[in-house]
Amino acid sequence: MADKSIMEEMLPMKISNWESIEYSEGINCPNENCDNKSYDDDARNIIGWCDTPYGYMMVCECKKCFTKYRFHGTTGDRFDFDNFAFYFMMRTKMRKEK
Repeated sequence: MADKSIMEEMLPMKISNWESIEYSEGINCPNENCDNKSYDDDARNIIGWCDTPYGYMMVCECKKCFTKYRFHGTTGDRFDFDNFAFYFMMRTKMRKEK
């Protein structure tokens, strides 16, 4: 399991009502009326993460239409919290540095 400091940093970003957030199979905005289909991280804001029966997922908001959506965002085991935490924290820290 991820160390305590990572958990303390991630816990405030946990979104519990994941069922109300649309799932996207890819990294792009799932809104069919939105043309923001860029794979660039600048196309979305990471607003949190969620723990679902389908694995851990990142929760994003499209910068163009403001649709909130969730996707796995990692490679490998979708239930491996350490792997997920690594990718999630790396992406959120990179966003803060920009």
